[in-house]
Amino acid sequence: MKDITVVEDQVIALQEDGTVWSSKGFELTTMKFTEDWKLQINERTSYNITTKQVPGFSDIVELGKGTNNLHLVALKNDGTVMAWGNNQLGQLTGKKEDAVPAEAVQVPGLTDIIALTSGLSYNLALKKDGTIWKWGYMPYLYDIDEYTELTEPTQVKGIDHVISISAGFGIHTAIRQDGTLWAWGQNLWGQLGDDTNNSKLSPVQISFPKPTWMLELQKK
Repeated sequence: MKDITVVEDQVIALQEDGTVWSSKGFELTTMKFTEDWKLQINERTSYNITTKQVPGFSDIVELGKGTNNLHLVALKNDGTVMAWGNNQLGQLTGKKEDAVPAEAVQVPGLTDIIALTSGLSYNLALKKDGTIWKWGYMPYLYDIDEYTELTEPTQVKGIDHVISISAGFGIHTAIRQDGTLWAWGQNLWGQLGDDTNNSKLSPVQISFPKPTWMLELQKK
């Protein structure tokens, strides 16, 4: 096994040969109504784990990681991106579809990709040139009334020379070559770490507080 992640209720594994496999088991409980319409909940005492190959994936070198994912993005050895799973909000290719594709599909317009990450309904891709590209349904909740539907990969403005990316639920972070941390997205509870509660549509640099021992030295 080369890589692993979780998509919805499935464990997704990347094999050394570049194929992708999905493992899924039964739920912990079963529920049904009795003849007198009382809800009966029974714990399962045995499990039947099914593992099968996900069609459409080949020559994969890395699985995209993310938060609350209902879909999967994966990086091919030629720098292109494949996607599979729920696509109701366009999180696979950017274009919404009611039906879940039977097999993985290629994300159009992406080349020279070196890293991937996902949120619930969107994705970020890092290119070899240090730029970040986004697509899908980009939510900024509560304090910014904006839900951007990106039907094709679009460059994230305001940041370059990136070496690492990560996505959460409406929150995105990136590390630049100079070691600085940048973040953007939803910020109602101050999760961006910029000492405000204002959401950011563009990346802002995050400054870490100095450790206590350093502050004490500065006082002397």
